[in-house]
Amino acid sequence: MIRGVALVGLLLAVAACDREEKPLPPERPNAQATTIKPQHHVLPEEVDFAGRWATSLDQCETGWWDFGGDEIRNAEGFGCSVMQDERTADTATLQMTCVGDGMPSMESWIIRLGEDSLTVSRPTAPTETLVRCPAY
Repeated sequence: MIRGVALVGLLLAVAACDREEKPLPPERPNAQATTIKPQHHVLPEEVDFAGRWATSLDQCETGWWDFGGDEIRNAEGFGCSVMQDERTADTATLQMTCVGDGMPSMESWIIRLGEDSLTVSRPTAPTETLVRCPAY
């Protein structure tokens, strides 16, 4: 019996040595472990949204919105990271992750640049028309 066990062990060892190394197949991501990573888009240069905006010039110090890089934030602590954008000459549709009071949320904003204004439409707030703040 001991010889039989030893023989089986020897055969398994020889079989393992003769096996050809094959690359492992690529791992499939677990759907629960997948995270969304920002594409780090910069707000459209040709539309020139970058800078500080407010509902009126007297709100530039206390009620501002700052558009720049791949994020938008306001004076009240609300902020969004741009995940994806689609743009035309005067309009951008932004897909963003936003954080304000509470949990992060996915939001879609439409931003239109007028001659002297910026109109922001989003599902979680009324449409706002903003003016550019000087020297910020």
